[in-house]
Amino acid sequence: MPPSDYSATAPPSGSARDGEPIRRHALNAWAIVLSLFAVWLIWKTEANLFAVPLAVGAAALLVAIVYRLEFGIYALLASVMIFEQFQIFGIPDPITGNVPLYENFSNLTAMKIPLLHPVWFALLAAAIGAGCFARPAFRWLEPRVPRARWIAAAAGVAAAAVIAGVLIVPSLRYRLMGWAGLINAKPTLNPVELLIFLMLVSWFVRAAISPDWSLRRSPNLWIAVLFAGVLALFTLLGLARGGDLKAALWEVRALFYLIAMYVLAVQFIRRPSQVRICIWIAILGVTFKGLQGCYRYFVTLGGSLGDAPAITSHEDAVFMSTMFVLLAALFLTGAWKRKEFAVLAAGFAPTFLTFVLTQRRIAYAVFALSLIIVFFLLPRAKKWFAMKLALPLLPLMLVYTVVFWNSSSTLALPVRQIKSVFITGEEEDTSNTYRRIENYNMIQTIRQNKAGLGFGRRYLVLVPLPAVDFPLWDYIPHNCIYWMWAKTGFVGFLAFWLFFGLMMTRSTILYRRQRDPYRQAVCLMVITFIASQIAVAYYDLQITFYRNMIYLGVAMALPEALRKEEVGGERESEKPET
Repeated sequence: MPPSDYSATAPPSGSARDGEPIRRHALNAWAIVLSLFAVWLIWKTEANLFAVPLAVGAAALLVAIVYRLEFGIYALLASVMIFEQFQIFGIPDPITGNVPLYENFSNLTAMKIPLLHPVWFALLAAAIGAGCFARPAFRWLEPRVPRARWIAAAAGVAAAAVIAGVLIVPSLRYRLMGWAGLINAKPTLNPVELLIFLMLVSWFVRAAISPDWSLRRSPNLWIAVLFAGVLALFTLLGLARGGDLKAALWEVRALFYLIAMYVLAVQFIRRPSQVRICIWIAILGVTFKGLQGCYRYFVTLGGSLGDAPAITSHEDAVFMSTMFVLLAALFLTGAWKRKEFAVLAAGFAPTFLTFVLTQRRIAYAVFALSLIIVFFLLPRAKKWFAMKLALPLLPLMLVYTVVFWNSSSTLALPVRQIKSVFITGEEEDTSNTYRRIENYNMIQTIRQNKAGLGFGRRYLVLVPLPAVDFPLWDYIPHNCIYWMWAKTGFVGFLAFWLFFGLMMTRSTILYRRQRDPYRQAVCLMVITFIASQIAVAYYDLQITFYRNMIYLGVAMALPEALRKEEVGGERESEKPET
């Protein structure tokens, strides 16, 4: 096992036989601890049936993450592919919408857990991070300071005593919270952030105890850190100017998830085998949503949309587009013998039907844009092959458009959605009118606030907008490109484009270096996903959706694990699956 890959794999041992008793005893100990923890939770929460499995599952997941850091990436990616963030209007009580993965803990249970406030997690993360530097600092001090070992031991005991006192003694904890102004603060942490925090903690702990730990370098890490700093700066500026904290969190949370998932995935996803697991999670997740959408349409709605505007979430249509692109890329690059292609092809029909019935015009547009990008990135010989396949379809598409242009049937849904973009006057789509007025207000906001409003502050509404059922309508517009410019000014807008532009450039460079068809297809999917998300951001506010940003953050890191030069000088076999 390469030493530099140690941070994403299980700790090495002398031999499997020697390590087996230790692992068995450790698992038994964890089982006992989790059982006692569950009993304590049942007592404290008065048998809250949600809090107990959530907390025990999180503890079990922590064990798995400590053992294999990439398990956290897999778990979070699978969760966002399956569970919806927002209610789907017209669909009664969907199962995948009842899992409060994105809800704050303060809304999930009546149990008062003051330590769930993000400030405490930040302090704990800082303490663990400081512990990572304790070993090299001690090695430097030991030959220079007399009795350095005793001093370090005393400092460690004192720190442990303070932490234990804060955790155990309520009076000390509330006194500290009162000093920090957090007595009446509600825990604003949600399960997603808790999982991200667990991954960070596990990463820091591994760094502190492993002599072979190393930070994996990526050319784009610096721009990710810079973009995070810009977001934090304009959040603080917005709050200092009277902005609303809750609104600011809604605005920037998803973008921080994007950056955190990219940084963590770059560190944890280091081998092509791990990339394949992430791709399989995306394939199975999208296929499941396609089948679920068909069930909702044919069973729940009885084969008619009626007043239901969609049968799945808005972001699911974008996710499906990424898998359609992967399917096309696998075929065009010659990787059509792989199992991934077979599963995508088998699930294409129900998934594409769900994609159409979701009625997202921007999803149709970005799918077409993605196919165009794939075409231009293909080698010349494969371009001709793609043209031979596409040219016969053009007359069929033209005939379909003409036949169904004025139709009201379900088969005409794509045509009606595209047609609505170009209709003006009295028959103009209300969403087009709303966006046009909204864009005017955003342009005026940019002109009058050249340095940036800051997050948590309302944009200017010079032309009144129709009433909508969205409490943050005057904080987050549909056009998130204008939104970023208005909130962060030129500096933040530049950082925004640098971040996404360099991510796309890096993925394109790595695509050009690949010789394996499967790896080329994955890189093409990532490139088009980044471009699609930028296109969606101009028309819809999905850049503030948690699911989009978590999936995109993981996807951005995948080409880094497919680099020609593998970690430790070793390369996995590129023999394609059959």
